[in-house]
Parts: sequence; structure tokens; C-alpha cells
Amino acid sequence: FDENGVPTVDAMIVCFTTAVATINVYTLNDLLVKKGWSLNALQYPPCLHLCCTVRTLPESVQNKFISDLKDAVSLAHSSNDGGHGSAAIYGMASSMPAGPVSDIMCCYTDIQLE
Repeated sequence: FDENGVPTVDAMIVCFTTAVATINVYTLNDLLVKKGWSLNALQYPPCLHLCCTVRTLPESVQNKFISDLKDAVSLAHSSNDGGHGSAAIYGMASSMPAGPVSDIMCCYTDIQLE
């Protein structure tokens, strides 16, 4: 925060993944969603990102996120979700040929931007 109490950041998006093979990053996302967080799941590499906004910058929110993330990591580490939840969706999407996925995404973007 600067001298006027305005948050200062070097980046608006924080992206992370796990180097622990037993933790599925998409399971981690599902667990964080259950705790009220809204992260974006990405592929290649599998990771999550959180947009830093006025809502997420206060220290109390940061501490809550870190606490919830630690809890989710513990649960994800001991979980064997069997590819359910968003993990199943990303697994299915990655197995589709690029053409139809690209066509669907173009149609979706066109509709959203109308």
C-alpha cells in the first residue's frame, strides 16, 4: 500500500500450479470453489490463476486465501477424486481434436462480444 492506503501491485494475476504429483490442480480448484474462491483453471501446463483486485488485496483476505489454500492442498493431497469435477472436464477437453474446440470457442466469443 502506498502512503494514501492505495494498494500497489506489480501484477494483477497470480498463477500457480503444484509440483507434487499426487495433487491434481483441478481438484484443488474444486476445493477452493467450495470455500467461496473464484479462480480460473488453465491447461498446458495445468494451473490456476487468481486475479488480484481491490476485493482480494486486503491483508485479511490474503491471509484467508492462504489458510484456505493450505486446507485445500491437504485435502487434495489425501484425495483420489478419480478424475471427477473440473479435472474430468479438462481431461475430456484435452482429448478432443483442436478444430471443433477452436470452432466452439470462436462461436462463444462472437456471441459474447455482440
